[in-house]
Amino acid sequence: MYAINIQLYAVRIHMNLLAQLLSSQVRSEIFRLLFDGRKPSIHLRDLQRQSGLSIGTIQKEIAHIKNLEVVTSERDGNRLYFTANSDHPLYKEICGLVEKTSGVAERPILSRKNLAAEEF
Repeated sequence: MYAINIQLYAVRIHMNLLAQLLSSQVRSEIFRLLFDGRKPSIHLRDLQRQSGLSIGTIQKEIAHIKNLEVVTSERDGNRLYFTANSDHPLYKEICGLVEKTSGVAERPILSRKNLAAEEF
């Protein structure tokens, strides 16, 4: 009975982590920029420019993601750079989700370009 309770507790912890990871559009945009498989290191202002989100929103979300240990930060002088934590157990899965959702968004654009090229 004790072992079953421990297993259920472990499942709840992982499900809670998953819910926290996937519950925000801001977070999904940060994931798109950081988890594209290239391991980029991005400055806070670059995140703001590339995402179109406000600095305060990004700072709040980055702080939450850092608490989950999904993102790491490194200071270079007065600049703070953020990188996806490739040692996190969900790193590959998040990269896969980003790749799949980015690919879905780009397919209709490519299809329209191919159709336009065939018409001429």
